[in-house]
This record gives sequence, structure tokens and C-alpha cells, in this order.
Amino acid sequence: MCELIPLTCLEYLDGLHRANGVTELRTEQAGVWRSWLFDRPVDLLCTATGLNATGANCYVTLNLPGQSIAMLANNGRAPRAMRDSDVIARTFLPLDFDPCRPADVPSTREEVLAAVALRDTMLAALRSVGWPEPMRGVSGNGCHALYRLALPCSRETDEQLDYVYAGLQQSFAPDPDGPVKFDITVRNRSRVFRLYGMKNYKGTPCAGRPQRFARVAVPRADEFLSVGPALIAKLADHYAKRNMHMRQEIDLPTIPKPAGQRGDFSTLNVVAWFNAHGAFLRHMRNSKVAVLCPWHESHSTQGDLMDSSTVVLPAIGDRWPVFKCSHAHCQAKTLAHVAALWGDADAYCAKPWRPAPRRPARETAGGARDGR
Repeated sequence: MCELIPLTCLEYLDGLHRANGVTELRTEQAGVWRSWLFDRPVDLLCTATGLNATGANCYVTLNLPGQSIAMLANNGRAPRAMRDSDVIARTFLPLDFDPCRPADVPSTREEVLAAVALRDTMLAALRSVGWPEPMRGVSGNGCHALYRLALPCSRETDEQLDYVYAGLQQSFAPDPDGPVKFDITVRNRSRVFRLYGMKNYKGTPCAGRPQRFARVAVPRADEFLSVGPALIAKLADHYAKRNMHMRQEIDLPTIPKPAGQRGDFSTLNVVAWFNAHGAFLRHMRNSKVAVLCPWHESHSTQGDLMDSSTVVLPAIGDRWPVFKCSHAHCQAKTLAHVAALWGDADAYCAKPWRPAPRRPARETAGGARDGR
């Protein structure tokens, strides 16, 4: 492990300011959350120190906000908390390790050390694949690592980081009841993180479980380098491939229907169907599925496992799933075209197709039956 230099709270805030210009301070006290926006680190420190002394837990944002938020920075109360849509670039990648312990109490020393051990194991593995050294922190109850980044926000980078966090969790802390939890919820853009140098009031202190101050240390400048986009993409691709392999083992097709029986496409198992044709790529947000277009050979560009140019949207009610390919050659293609090409979609439907019942004919005033 490299040499680490402890930082004061102001030194840490200065680093955030150089990266982002504006930082949100978010506090929690007795269940009430408040937000402030600062473009002067000294003012943030003074406000946080005063609030922390009264029992408030203090957190700060990590990433670069857009101009709409920067214009609101008045070194005082903010009109609202920062949202994911306000962030235009990721400048830090946080990793959070929290010991499993009884509810509403701080961690013991042994529990904190268990979290540190898991963190250092993960960091060593990341170092072995070319990742640089991160900051290392303790929150008071668990521990952190903070990697430098320079990653513009986009749907693609969000999905890459979804894979990175989920893959790290599966590799190093897969048991939800294990001694240490790796928290993947910290991956969202506007996530706030414990402010180092402030006391952590989370949990009622008792014998062997004291409340502690959060601390952080940074590598030397020549070692505290940014994680390049290529390293993020490579690790995301690694976990995407592993995820696809697991899906090939888990997502088995449904039992084929008798010959000639049509399936109800609103119950089509899209993952199993595309997987059977080697065309399932990955799950995405909002229940969408990224797939390999059946006509991909006619595309002018070819994607990889992180490609999201072809997706299938989930079925809603009795409607079919929606196939969408953004390549010009395929923009008119629908799920019906895929079904016609492959010819076996009926076998992957959970229910058989049944025609809608016909409405009964109604009688007219003269007694005749209207069969329209």
C-alpha cells in the first residue's frame, strides 16, 4: 500500500472545490434534512463545524454540478437538494463498506477493522488490473475509498458504473448477511458522502460502541491519479460478460407449446428468447433489456456488450414488448419482424394466445339482431 497523508477537513474541502467549484453541504439532525450550497470552502467548514457541534450529521456532494446549480451557490441555504440530473460529470468514485451490526448503534473497533480489511482486499484487486491509488477514509462506523475520476455523465457511463458496482459486490461481498456490506447505492451522481473531520452521530453510543470522527488520507500527488474511462469500460465489460454467462445458465426457456399452438406475446420471456439465439446482452434500468439486433450484420457500426443501440421495452398489460433498434436500417423493425425471422417466439410465452371474446350481438328496436 502506498504512503497516505492525512487531510484536515479544510484540505479535503479545498480538493472538492478544485474539482467541482460548488459543493452542497447536506445535514441530518433528528430526521430533518437541510441543504446549503458553497463555492467557498472556508464558509462551508464554518457552517458544518457549527452544525456538527450541535449534533448534526454532515455530508457533502462529490461530483460536478451544472451551471444551473452553480448559479445558486450563495454560501448559504439552498432552495433544494442536488439531484442526479443536476450533475454533469463524475469527479470521484466512492466505495462504501459498512459492517453488519445491531440496529441503531455505532460499530465496535473489530467491526470497523473487518470493513477496512474487505476494503483493502478490493483495492488490491483493483490495483492489480491497473487502477491507481484512491483516498482512504473511515466514516466512524465503516470505511471508504474515493477514486478520482473525470467522467462526463451519460446513460452509457451510468450503466457502466451499474455493472462495476454490482460486479464488485458479487465478487467481494455477495452475502447480504455477511460481516461487511458493500453499499452499491452510492453510485448515483448526486450522492452525498460523510464529511471528513466531522463527528458521526449515527447510532446511540454504548460500551464498546462509541461515536467517532470521520477521517481521510490521500496518496501522494504522483499516485493520486484519475481512473481513466478505458479502465472503467474494461471492468464494466468484464462484469457484463460474467453477467451474460450467469444469465445463460439461469434464464432457461419456458416449456415449448404443443405444435401449432400460438403464444401470447404479452407474456413473452424476452431474455430467454434472445438468449437462446445468442442475442441477449444485459439488463438495463427500468426493466429494459439490451440485445443484439438480429440484423446487426447490416449495421454500419458494430457494438460491444455495453452497446445499448438495440433494446426491448417490457410488456405493459396485454401489450407486447417493444423492439427498438436505433440503426437506420432497422428503425422500422418491430417485435413481429423478429418473431417472423426466428419463428419460435411462441415457445417462450408463458401463456397461449386466446382470441378476445366476441361481443354479443345487440337487438335493434325492431327485434332484429345487430351483428356489427
